[in-house]
Amino acid sequence: MTPRDVAHLVRLNKPVGIFLLFWPCAFALAFFQAPLFFYGLFFLGALVMRSAGCIINDLWDMRIDADVARTRDRPLASGKVTPFQALCVLAIFLLMGLWILRQLPFAAIVVGLATLPLVVLYPLAKRFVVWPQVVLALTFNAGVLVAAATLGQPVPWLLYAACVVWTLAYDTLYACQDRVDDARLHIHSGALLFGDSVKPVVMGLYGLAFLLWGSFVPWVMLLGVGWCGALGWLWSPERFEATQRWFHANGWLGAGVAGMILLAGR
Repeated sequence: MTPRDVAHLVRLNKPVGIFLLFWPCAFALAFFQAPLFFYGLFFLGALVMRSAGCIINDLWDMRIDADVARTRDRPLASGKVTPFQALCVLAIFLLMGLWILRQLPFAAIVVGLATLPLVVLYPLAKRFVVWPQVVLALTFNAGVLVAAATLGQPVPWLLYAACVVWTLAYDTLYACQDRVDDARLHIHSGALLFGDSVKPVVMGLYGLAFLLWGSFVPWVMLLGVGWCGALGWLWSPERFEATQRWFHANGWLGAGVAGMILLAGR
């Protein structure tokens, strides 16, 4: 196992996932005008926990990944990293995550630990849940809850709901890359569930996310008009490379929303 294998195991070569996990935390921190220190701490937490989540996902899915064109080169699926080696790396990242969590107030620690079962079990959702993106969305945006607990503030449920809908949108879009393989392997996804209607469903989800964000930061609606217009005009679920580009663009979309929330509170 080489350092490059470890970097690929935790997807450091694909950092967009770190930002997609961090932005909901940043939304809540910006909403409550938190000190700058917390942004750094939560970003570090997002990096560590996203890395741990990737390892957990690949341990569950290594046999499936080996049979899917997009994932067969992942370190566990290809045999470059053994399950034991992956578990050792996972233990290191979980210990780092625990250290970061201990820097937070007790209430935030409780909320953070409560999300761990979902992190561990999420990869199983696509075997049993017809729209597994729902499970991911509820799990992936727990940072909103942790941030609120950290600052001793009431949970901004509308913000959490907006982030959940946003995740449903971009992860259903992302799943369009694997529709053929998922159907062959009898794996569930939103892309398969909605079939030929997946594009209007994804666009509707984005529209709802922008409406929810816009309910407390109206400027976000301007960003939403541009995003949904461009998505409707340029994205086709059948185009693999276009789907990848639009998925990665969500990292920049999150930055724009975070900036607008921050400016609205000043």
